[in-house]
Amino acid sequence: MFANGIPMHRATAAAPLPDHHAGVAALIRTRFDQEGIRAQVKPHHAATLAAVEALEGTVADVNAIYKTLVDQGAAAGVTQLYRALKLLVQARLLVRHLHEQDGRVRSVYALPGAAPVCHHCGVALHPAPH
Repeated sequence: MFANGIPMHRATAAAPLPDHHAGVAALIRTRFDQEGIRAQVKPHHAATLAAVEALEGTVADVNAIYKTLVDQGAAAGVTQLYRALKLLVQARLLVRHLHEQDGRVRSVYALPGAAPVCHHCGVALHPAPH
């Protein structure tokens, strides 16, 4: 899967959802409908939610989520990941928290109801303002 010697990270055709993501996709579709989000549920939405679930109890920043997606064999790009995270937060399937580390504030993601704590410093993370 190379184009002009550059690895391709995007699927060129719509891939069917793996069996283990089909139920997740149905949940996402339901929440999109409930929240009035007019977006098509795609395989990367289910894969992103599954990646955050796999990182439960850890600081799930974009880099950790992306690494988990790659390790799981999902075809994903960083831009696509940011868009999926934004929609999943809007659908209230994920909660975005702000975390300060080394003087920089960054977004981390968790499942609703979770009270994530940073591994690095042990500080409780707070929800980001809307």
